Amino acid sequence: MHAGSILVDKVDVGLSSRLPLGVLAGAGLAYWLLLLAAWGGLAPGVPDSLQRVLLLLLILGGCPLAFIAVRGVRDGTAAELENMAFTDDLTGLPNRAYFLAELEKALARSARMRRQVAVLFVDLDRFKVFNDTMGHAAGDRLLAEVARRIRRQVRSGETFARLGGDEFTVLLEGIGTAADAEIAANRFLTCLRSPFIIEGHEVFAGASIGIAVSSGEFISPDELVRRADVALYEAKAAGRACYQVFRQQGETRFTVERLAFDTDLRTAVEHDEFCLYYQPEVRLSDGAVVGFEALVRWQNRDRGLLPPSEFLPVAEDLGILSSIGRWVLRAACREAASWPERCPGSVPLSVGVNVSPAEFRRRELVSEVRAVLAETGLQPSRLKLEILETALMDDHETTLETLQALRSLGVKLAIDDFGAGYSSMRYLRDFPIDTLKIDRSFVAEVDKDPRAVAIIRSLVSLAHGLGIEVVAEGVETIPQLKLLLEAGCDRAQGFLFARPMPAEALPPYVASLEQREAAQARKAG
Repeated sequence: MHAGSILVDKVDVGLSSRLPLGVLAGAGLAYWLLLLAAWGGLAPGVPDSLQRVLLLLLILGGCPLAFIAVRGVRDGTAAELENMAFTDDLTGLPNRAYFLAELEKALARSARMRRQVAVLFVDLDRFKVFNDTMGHAAGDRLLAEVARRIRRQVRSGETFARLGGDEFTVLLEGIGTAADAEIAANRFLTCLRSPFIIEGHEVFAGASIGIAVSSGEFISPDELVRRADVALYEAKAAGRACYQVFRQQGETRFTVERLAFDTDLRTAVEHDEFCLYYQPEVRLSDGAVVGFEALVRWQNRDRGLLPPSEFLPVAEDLGILSSIGRWVLRAACREAASWPERCPGSVPLSVGVNVSPAEFRRRELVSEVRAVLAETGLQPSRLKLEILETALMDDHETTLETLQALRSLGVKLAIDDFGAGYSSMRYLRDFPIDTLKIDRSFVAEVDKDPRAVAIIRSLVSLAHGLGIEVVAEGVETIPQLKLLLEAGCDRAQGFLFARPMPAEALPPYVASLEQREAAQARKAG
């Protein structure tokens, strides 16, 4: 216990309630001890300014007035101090200390009552990207809104807390089986599916959940939380926006595999294990292929050919996404520089390279693009940098400067996945954009939902009014293609035209298209 707390409690209870005023006023030792406490800040919970008042009371009125003052301040601040110690400032939720204390008590009760306790470890998906692009203030607002929404779903017997950052926990007490915890996890995941509005942006904040359930053996609060954390990693590895339950028999295997995966990915660049596949971009007015988007793959000796969805999120967590991006840029430009000879045709083929928010924020981006163009000899106008719209949400002036600097190199700029959750018309108005790529989620609904067609038609009209071309991503069916043509889209990509193909497949693919166009021209003539 704090020295000042002992002093005030003992003197207050032991003296002021029983001794006459004169005795207290003459108690020299207590007087000087209280004087020291007031002057030196030994009374916890008493602000500095009030401690100076205590000093004045001691000098003018002796110990009794000081006892009364100290006691009054301490009684008034005790509840506040306890609240501060166990409450998260940002969300108003219980904090880690409170959660672990409640978990310890719940585990003790469950042992006596032979009921199970579950911990749900809730972690927001890709919150770091949002926080880095929108700023910490917007990130804090999103966390507060997420906390508010989940709290509305919390029921009796459940404790919801924030551990820190974008990590939350839920304590379920008195459950029968793990299935009860899974039902609760589904409830929380469902409530996060609808978007949030943060600073005028529509934001989707999905989450992954790890579940750990106590069994018959003794388990500490820290260990149960650790198991939920392991299950959370499994949920992330399974594709995010889902939950996983901790399985004792699978823990060692999962941990070893994850560590091996991380190690292999860290060394993949230097071992030259990445390769590029290319998906064509088709001009809808005549069906001509006008370019290819470069899509990275990981050719791992043990796991085979892995798509980007299986390793790029991990690369982002490991902080090596920019290294992979630099490799992709150089390899794509080198390959595209050879296309005029290897893939001759009537249209100069462009190459699209994706730029993640982490890459876009790097100060070296412009100089690296300039150096790669000089190194590979690729004509700048044939390089199209496809920038995720989340990358454009950072500081407006800095973003504009970067885009203008890239544009001055002669490269083309596209907003990728437009409409995926952070869209703003301000981007189209203020930024030097050449192409707008409509997210596949809209395209997938055009032949099912008339509202999706209306949205695309409006976007096309707006983009064309600003001199921006429109590309529809993820086109898979003829009905979709017809509706996109009617809506006025300029270009399209998708499995309907071709699946991504390795570099060596491009020359015969382009040659077959040229032959088909020549045959159609002869037939028409």
